[in-house]
Amino acid sequence: MIRKWSCAVNCEPGFLDEAFQYLKVDVEENPERKDCALIIDAMTIRKQTLLEPNKERYSGFVNYGPIAANNPDTEATETH
Repeated sequence: MIRKWSCAVNCEPGFLDEAFQYLKVDVEENPERKDCALIIDAMTIRKQTLLEPNKERYSGFVNYGPIAANNPDTEATETH
Protein backbone atom coordinates (compact mmCIF):
# COMPACT_ATOMS: atom_id res chain seq x y z
CA MET A 1 0.00 0.00 0.00
CA ILE A 2 2.78 2.43 0.92
CA ARG A 3 4.68 1.57 -2.26
CA LYS A 4 1.57 2.27 -4.38
CA TRP A 5 0.98 5.60 -2.60
CA SER A 6 4.63 6.63 -2.85
CA CYS A 7 4.55 6.12 -6.62
CA ALA A 8 1.72 8.66 -6.90
CA VAL A 9 3.40 11.51 -4.98
CA ASN A 10 6.76 13.21 -5.05
CA CYS A 11 8.76 11.30 -2.44
CA GLU A 12 12.05 13.10 -2.78
CA PRO A 13 13.88 13.92 0.46
CA GLY A 14 12.44 16.87 2.33
CA PHE A 15 8.92 17.86 3.27
CA LEU A 16 6.09 16.70 1.03
CA ASP A 17 4.44 19.68 -0.63
CA GLU A 18 1.26 17.62 -0.80
CA ALA A 19 1.03 17.56 3.02
CA PHE A 20 1.23 21.34 3.25
CA GLN A 21 -1.21 21.81 0.36
CA TYR A 22 -3.69 19.51 2.11
CA LEU A 23 -3.36 21.46 5.38
CA LYS A 24 -3.88 24.75 3.55
CA VAL A 25 -7.05 23.55 1.81
CA ASP A 26 -8.35 21.94 5.00
CA VAL A 27 -7.92 25.18 6.98
CA GLU A 28 -9.58 27.21 4.21
CA GLU A 29 -12.57 24.87 4.33
CA ASN A 30 -12.58 24.51 8.14
CA PRO A 31 -11.13 27.66 9.78
CA GLU A 32 -11.59 26.18 13.26
CA ARG A 33 -8.77 23.73 12.39
CA LYS A 34 -6.15 26.46 11.84
CA ASP A 35 -4.23 25.44 14.96
CA CYS A 36 -2.59 22.12 14.20
CA ALA A 37 0.69 20.25 14.53
CA LEU A 38 2.60 18.31 11.93
CA ILE A 39 4.31 15.43 13.72
CA ILE A 40 7.19 13.64 12.05
CA ASP A 41 8.39 10.23 13.16
CA ALA A 42 11.05 7.81 11.95
CA MET A 43 10.49 4.41 10.38
CA THR A 44 13.08 1.69 9.93
CA ILE A 45 13.68 0.68 6.32
CA ARG A 46 15.60 -2.15 4.68
CA LYS A 47 19.13 -1.25 3.61
CA GLN A 48 18.94 -1.43 -0.16
CA THR A 49 20.11 0.52 -3.16
CA LEU A 50 18.05 0.57 -6.34
CA LEU A 51 18.77 1.95 -9.78
CA GLU A 52 16.22 4.55 -10.86
CA PRO A 53 16.62 4.43 -14.65
CA ASN A 54 14.27 7.36 -15.28
CA LYS A 55 16.46 9.58 -13.06
CA GLU A 56 19.76 7.88 -14.02
CA ARG A 57 20.84 7.43 -10.41
CA TYR A 58 20.81 5.04 -7.48
CA SER A 59 18.54 5.56 -4.48
CA GLY A 60 18.79 4.15 -0.99
CA PHE A 61 21.61 6.29 0.37
CA VAL A 62 21.45 8.81 3.21
CA ASN A 63 19.91 11.95 1.74
CA TYR A 64 18.78 15.02 3.67
CA GLY A 65 17.56 16.92 0.64
CA PRO A 66 19.05 20.42 0.68
CA ILE A 67 21.36 19.56 3.63
CA ALA A 68 24.57 17.76 2.67
CA ALA A 69 25.15 14.39 4.34
CA ASN A 70 28.50 13.77 6.06
CA ASN A 71 28.96 10.54 4.11
CA PRO A 72 26.54 10.38 1.15
CA ASP A 73 27.67 6.83 0.25
CA THR A 74 26.13 5.39 3.44
CA GLU A 75 23.00 3.28 2.90
CA ALA A 76 19.94 4.65 4.69
CA THR A 77 18.48 2.60 7.56
CA GLU A 78 15.50 4.79 8.46
CA THR A 79 13.22 7.41 7.00
CA HIS A 80 11.42 10.33 8.60
